[in-house]
Amino acid sequence: MEVVEGRELAEHVAIGGAMKESVARHLFLQVLEGLAHMHKSHVIHRDLKPENMMVTGDMVDLESRVKLIDFGVAKCLSQGPMKTVVGTPSVMAPEVAKAKLGTADSKQANFSWGGQGQSLLLVDAAERSPEFCPKVDVWSAGVCLFTCLTGKLPFRNELEIIKSEYDKGALAHCSEEAKDLLEKMLKKDVSQRLSIEECLAHPWVPCSETDGCTIDWDNLPEDDLMYDPF
Repeated sequence: MEVVEGRELAEHVAIGGAMKESVARHLFLQVLEGLAHMHKSHVIHRDLKPENMMVTGDMVDLESRVKLIDFGVAKCLSQGPMKTVVGTPSVMAPEVAKAKLGTADSKQANFSWGGQGQSLLLVDAAERSPEFCPKVDVWSAGVCLFTCLTGKLPFRNELEIIKSEYDKGALAHCSEEAKDLLEKMLKKDVSQRLSIEECLAHPWVPCSETDGCTIDWDNLPEDDLMYDPF
């Protein structure tokens, strides 16, 4: 097993706040490439969040490497379709959140992966919802990108995910390409949401690190820089 020296992406955001767009893009491209490899192998993470992304080193910069971790609730599609509701409420795709809140047959399960355990809700949604598709990872990746660019989560719980829209004003300092990608990744209608392959083909991905896609630090509200996963 590979040993990764560094910190969780969540810790970097909690300490440093929002990232420059060029740095966020550098990290996020690695996340997309990792997910693309997984999806081609028919493996879905299902609990992608800043706490499950390890960033090498003590600082985040254009040399940092990202490793996806914690595959405790990952699903191999070769073993059958995804019909079980799992995940962390703040990063859960809308279709999964609806299945979770629409059932009474649920149970809590504690998972421990090299550290403190997390409580995740598992629900057998086979009779209440259609099969989930790999785009659940796209939604969660969009949540992580929003967090990198703004320093905060777009949603706090399942009800917000289902009924509310994310704060587009928090992205006022970002490039139009970044805003467009996020809008298409955070589509509540899964049929309109981008796939991982479509994310990799988006115009935001090949932007150079020296372009104008950087945060306007002077106009970024200080109270929006705090990351709180709870």
